[in-house]
Amino acid sequence: MVFQKKTSEAIKSFRKSLAIDPSFAPAHSHIALAYLQTGEAAKALQHAKKSVELDSSNPTYLNVQALSYRESGRMERAIDTLKLINTNHPKFYSAYYNLYETYRLIDDIANAEGALLRAKEIFGNQVNVYLALGNFYEQTNRTMDARDLYAEGVARCAENADLLLALGRAN
Repeated sequence: MVFQKKTSEAIKSFRKSLAIDPSFAPAHSHIALAYLQTGEAAKALQHAKKSVELDSSNPTYLNVQALSYRESGRMERAIDTLKLINTNHPKFYSAYYNLYETYRLIDDIANAEGALLRAKEIFGNQVNVYLALGNFYEQTNRTMDARDLYAEGVARCAENADLLLALGRAN
């Protein structure tokens, strides 16, 4: 209830910003995220497309557009947009994770794993990469792979508590 009220307030605020300056790309991107929160994917996509039209080089705007495509059921467009981000902005972690999630939604396990493995290549010392990939291995009944990955993550990420808990769960 509180969350819905805050989201509605945010939408009103972004609408006011856009009434003042319809070319303010951040407001389009943020209102798109708010519409995604309320389940209004068509409105989200409209604003996400506008933010990208105004600044096509911004990976955050492209990411919001990809999420809007995904929530609108346009998985191929979402995947293409996320791949574009990965190509042009290889250090933008969210695109790898969102690509993974999109592939999981369409049950493309091999490409889902590929997205996380690529993220691991680039962001190998970040805990969230090990947790995401390890969780994927657990969900796909690859417990030994999860255990080995968590152990590697603990070694590389200075014994992070979340990784230690995951390693204990996988053993």
